Amino acid sequence: MLKTDPRWAEFHNDPLIGGFGVPWGPYGFNSGVTQEDVDLDEARELGLDVDSVAPKPAKITDGTQASTKKMDPAIKAKLLKELRSGPKPRDPEEAAREAAAEVRREMLSRGLADAEIRGDGSMAEKYRKAISGLLEPGMKVRDDGDKIVLEVGGLGSIIHPDERNTHIQTGKGQMGQNQKPDERSIALNIRAASKDVYPGWSIPHGDGDQGESQQRAIEAQIAAAVTGRKPLYFEPWGEEFSDAFAESYRRVIPKNVEVQSRDGMLFIYQKEPVRIILDSDPEFYRPGGESDIDAIARVSANGVNGELLGYGARSILDRPAHQVRIFKGNDILMYYFVSDPDPKHAAGFAKARTLDFERAFGWDDVRFELTKVD
Repeated sequence: MLKTDPRWAEFHNDPLIGGFGVPWGPYGFNSGVTQEDVDLDEARELGLDVDSVAPKPAKITDGTQASTKKMDPAIKAKLLKELRSGPKPRDPEEAAREAAAEVRREMLSRGLADAEIRGDGSMAEKYRKAISGLLEPGMKVRDDGDKIVLEVGGLGSIIHPDERNTHIQTGKGQMGQNQKPDERSIALNIRAASKDVYPGWSIPHGDGDQGESQQRAIEAQIAAAVTGRKPLYFEPWGEEFSDAFAESYRRVIPKNVEVQSRDGMLFIYQKEPVRIILDSDPEFYRPGGESDIDAIARVSANGVNGELLGYGARSILDRPAHQVRIFKGNDILMYYFVSDPDPKHAAGFAKARTLDFERAFGWDDVRFELTKVD
């Protein structure tokens, strides 16, 4: 009989026969009844329906706290470290998530050190706050001086897409559960997820700052890839950064979209738009029968993923080529090279990339310039 079977209390420990009517020991005076743990396979052989029992995750009430007023400072510091480290991973996937969290911790710590050196107290405080919240999704550990407080809702800054049965808050109001997220709401989600990894991720302030322009370009291109207008988003950020951002983006990107970190490269794509391109020339893209992600990683590492990026030609390295620069007013948002001698063809795809910014942010002053490079 399983421990979860209510008949423990209903029959075997019935008060009518001297039992206490509870499914835990002691079961009754001098009952001699006990429980025995057995392996999963053995339980199945005994005919027990073990698959019907789903383990329930442990829950901690929001605001749970414990006094540390009389605790030795060294012991308190060790306790905080243990609480903030979170539970030990139980499987390879969880271990990977934990490793990504450690990368975020290291990145935040470096940012904190730089902010303190610059004397930027406001930014340093943002880093400290972010570091203090690194436990696991939905949980924060707060040091209140003479007590430690556990709080639920550690990821409150992220706006989750409707595929995860939530609402999306946009600049025009709230989007219902049955609506597909548009590129503007996706871009806002990506911004929030990026700030969770890197608190220095900026909000728009319109002064032409190059760092801000690069961040808006990332948000717009990811939003286009999530909706499938742009086949692939690709960024060679290195192994640590790619793993960390991939982990954060997965929490806000719909489940039907692939978010992969491979060999120091970050990839975001819908399968169908990418497969159309990969299967258009298997000899080039899949010479060894590679999987989607293996084929994408190979051509990206070799600099011939321009078709997948929505640039209009495979190579982004060979000459002659066109340099495409995309502007908002007089501020450059992004630029890339595409090995395509036909200016009309290159311009058609450049227009699609300017549309990424128009859809993501509602801008009506985005334009591109095309320059021949021999």
